[in-house]
Amino acid sequence: MIGRAGGYIYRLGAVLGLSFYLIGGAVPVYAIDDNTHFTTVGNISLTVTNYGVFGTGFSTDRQPSCEYPYGSHVEHMWYGGLWFGGEQNGLRKVSTGAIDRYPGSGVLEGYEFTNRDEPNDIKVIIEKSSLINSRYYDPTAISHQDFICEYTDSNRSVPQTGDTIILHEPFKIIVHQETYAWSMPFADAFVILRFDITNASATAADSIYNIWAGFWYEPTIGNTDLTPFSGPNARWNWYDDACNFLDTMAMGYKFDYDGDNGFAESYSGLRFLGSDPAFFRDDHGQQRLYTDSGIVKYNIWKWNNRQGQEFTAPANDFERYNRLSSGLNDFPTWRQTPGVLAPNNWVMLLSTGPYPTLHKDSTMQVVFAVVCGRKFGTDPVNQDTWASKTNLVKSAYWAKIAYDGEDKNGNGILDPGEDLPGPNGEPPNGVIDRYRLPVPPPSPVMKLAASSNKVEIYWNNLPESVIDPVLGRIDFEGYRIYRARITQDNQGQGLRDLLALIGEFDIIDSIGYNTGLGYIALPEPVIIDGDTMHYRFTCDNLLDGWQYAFAVTAFDTGDPVNNLESLESSVLLNAARVIPGSTPAAQAKVGVFPNPYRAWALWDGRGTDGPKERLRKLHFYNLPAKCTITIYTLAGEIVDRIYHDAASYRGEDIAWYRNYAGPDVVFSGGFHSWDIVSESDQALASGMYLFSVKDEDTGNIQRGKFIIIK
Repeated sequence: MIGRAGGYIYRLGAVLGLSFYLIGGAVPVYAIDDNTHFTTVGNISLTVTNYGVFGTGFSTDRQPSCEYPYGSHVEHMWYGGLWFGGEQNGLRKVSTGAIDRYPGSGVLEGYEFTNRDEPNDIKVIIEKSSLINSRYYDPTAISHQDFICEYTDSNRSVPQTGDTIILHEPFKIIVHQETYAWSMPFADAFVILRFDITNASATAADSIYNIWAGFWYEPTIGNTDLTPFSGPNARWNWYDDACNFLDTMAMGYKFDYDGDNGFAESYSGLRFLGSDPAFFRDDHGQQRLYTDSGIVKYNIWKWNNRQGQEFTAPANDFERYNRLSSGLNDFPTWRQTPGVLAPNNWVMLLSTGPYPTLHKDSTMQVVFAVVCGRKFGTDPVNQDTWASKTNLVKSAYWAKIAYDGEDKNGNGILDPGEDLPGPNGEPPNGVIDRYRLPVPPPSPVMKLAASSNKVEIYWNNLPESVIDPVLGRIDFEGYRIYRARITQDNQGQGLRDLLALIGEFDIIDSIGYNTGLGYIALPEPVIIDGDTMHYRFTCDNLLDGWQYAFAVTAFDTGDPVNNLESLESSVLLNAARVIPGSTPAAQAKVGVFPNPYRAWALWDGRGTDGPKERLRKLHFYNLPAKCTITIYTLAGEIVDRIYHDAASYRGEDIAWYRNYAGPDVVFSGGFHSWDIVSESDQALASGMYLFSVKDEDTGNIQRGKFIIIK
């Protein structure tokens, strides 16, 4: 399944990473192992699989494992997975989604869930969204982005490969897993993980007793641009993170002790939110919640530590069950243990129990949240102060508010006055409805059009007709436009924090600025890529060749009667990146900028040791729609040949755009970037070079020259 050696990870026997493919145009064959899904609506990008593992282990190039903030390339998790322990037929055992070991030579250990029970019973990931302008919109969705799948612990080997899962004793449980993510600014820094666990054993004699459930994960925090985890410049530090536990919130967390020189000053947390059953009676007959302080167990140990007596990793089911059922926080003085608060390569386990007997065909539920937060304030980065945790605690608070839903006091009981009408006016249903949050209007559909020194932002009027599910009426108030200039030096801040307000327009009423929407309204709607656009805002005085991001949000009136402030949709829902530049021009004079090109420029990609040769960029502008660019030495030798097509060009031919822009960046069509590397993969020396541009439609050829200074 999964390994961690030399910065590379793998899952043995993985067949496909897509939802399905076709053989000869026949019956769709579904992916067996799918690790391609990751949250994209909020400020956390967490990879979710259909075989019980969270995160990528940094195995997939540029796919986030648990990136926060969105677009920052700052990671917060290696792997994570559910742990389920109990006693069955006199045997104590634990089924684990992930552990701090990796398999080799086709022998698996600790990654004990597979995504199918029978050969043809494939468990795919289903995506849903409550956002009406999402391609995954579904009225039954819980959040802005739901991922739903099932897997089982019943196999002693991986069905598709036959590889043995060693030391595995199945319970024969089925786990129905759902994850929820939101885009609202107050709820975009957590992802909720819900596990419904069913005893699918064949006979009633296979009941499971003395149950403990938990989530194991290895939070690890660092900036993957400055400290890569693989390759010749690998610098990732597994040992510079420190851990602690918030008893009152049932949350363990980790932070980067040195902050990566200011590029990774954040927290990675795991909070236990609740379960079904929600409470039990203790030995004194008192009702206790499974979320109570002292009931939730907190454990940390050094990754794969098999030596010494302190902080050793559990090596078998007996030891893993003991960790599930007891914690460091069982001892009031645990924080005084030497080294427990110091940085190291820590892994973490959060667990609770014991739960009632799980009989055949019965189900229980446990719910956790992955929570992140920027360090707050000016306290030293290596000091874990209450002020530093401000953002983490706020996000953890909202995660619990989301989970509790109608259960306002969090006691697991639907008390009088808590049973509310449904979001669409349905009558109260007599059960606790969870995951209910106030919502802003949806973000509009947005399109960008780039030209020289200018970007035009278009969007539709969708938010103006949507009924607020809490108020039962339309409460749209206006639009806000945001812009950011993104470089490799500032993107570690995350896209949401970089985007700055550049325009605000609201309807004329008794609220806000009353600007009206006339300034941005188009005389007639226009259709772009099949979508009807009603508004346009022009942003000029931009720099050609630089990367910008834009977003348009919608905000509502708020509701003073119910003490709800005005809510705004997230900038992350429709944020898009764009590179201004010349549009296709068959007759204009072709040129190069910057000319002369000087190394160490601000637009070059860089690492801790300065600019990288393959992360440079020089731009050809005023290009025809289809053309061939040829670069020569003064002696006439061909250095490189570039084919340009305005309709399809996305910068994918050079590393700078792959690293810092992504596949969906919008280009103007009339310019093309070059990384100053020859077609034989050699960095160019200082000097003068010649170029020609042949228009493939007319055959016309233009020539020019440029200078490189290193």
